[in-house]
Amino acid sequence: MSTSFANPIDLEEDQQTNQQKKIQNSSWYRFRVWIIFFFVVIWIALGIAAYIRAFQCTSASVSGSDARKIVMFIMAAILGPFWWILKMGVDDYCQVKK
Repeated sequence: MSTSFANPIDLEEDQQTNQQKKIQNSSWYRFRVWIIFFFVVIWIALGIAAYIRAFQCTSASVSGSDARKIVMFIMAAILGPFWWILKMGVDDYCQVKK
């Protein structure tokens, strides 16, 4: 009669692997992944929109000094979505000339 004893280290690894599979397959895990995905997509979209808007504000038909236009264009690339907050704080930036 042979008795086989399992190695305790192998049992711990199997338990950890099973726990990891349960966590990855849970609906809460998938929900968090989707939330992060949508946050990243919105972040990138707002950053691209800020960069495009800053580019539009560099035209000659828009009020403001050339230096301010260039600085705000560079800031759009650096700040990304936060550029919109900066734009709200500057009153005479990107106003159409009359």
